[in-house]
Amino acid sequence: MEWQLFLLAVGTHFLALLSPGPDFFLLLNTATSRGVRAGLWTTLGITLANAMYVAMAALGVRGLESHTVAYVLLYWGGVVYLLWLSHAFLTAGLQPVVVGVKGVMSGGERRAFLLGFSSGMLNPKNGLFYAALFAALDTHHASDAVQLTAAIWMPSLVLAWDACVVWLFTRPRVVARFNRYQAVLHKLSAVVILGMALAMAYGFWA
Repeated sequence: MEWQLFLLAVGTHFLALLSPGPDFFLLLNTATSRGVRAGLWTTLGITLANAMYVAMAALGVRGLESHTVAYVLLYWGGVVYLLWLSHAFLTAGLQPVVVGVKGVMSGGERRAFLLGFSSGMLNPKNGLFYAALFAALDTHHASDAVQLTAAIWMPSLVLAWDACVVWLFTRPRVVARFNRYQAVLHKLSAVVILGMALAMAYGFWA
């Protein structure tokens, strides 16, 4: 059961990654205006920010277990956030991805890395999202091994996916196909995230 919940959590995380957000467009802008190398440095910055949020979420949920009111507030805050995110995916107006967007970006790899790190850390939705996922794992009494695996898997997936974005989404044929199926992807993401929110709500009372 706990590994099934793990698969649901990482599946929810993966679908959220597939839907374009601020990090996605930063990567696209960096890669098309500065090249793949700069895009990969930006990827490393984003990955580090996500890894820090994952660590804070995992340790924070554990630390709040003995503080019942704070834990309940965090838990149901996560449920509400996932419900909102599901609704946002269903109702969002889709914007097609365009290759060749020119951005102004001075400096080298260090600047690219710091831009990626800032983008990840200054997005509070990242913290809420990871807190919700780890609260779900904790409430269902997932073992330390499962939670550690999730904590390693999620930043690793961010690194792999963002590197793919840098390489793939500078190719017009890939972007055209992505734009064609973007609406389906958003709806699928909404359904899976809604399922995660419902599983959290059920698990709290079960």
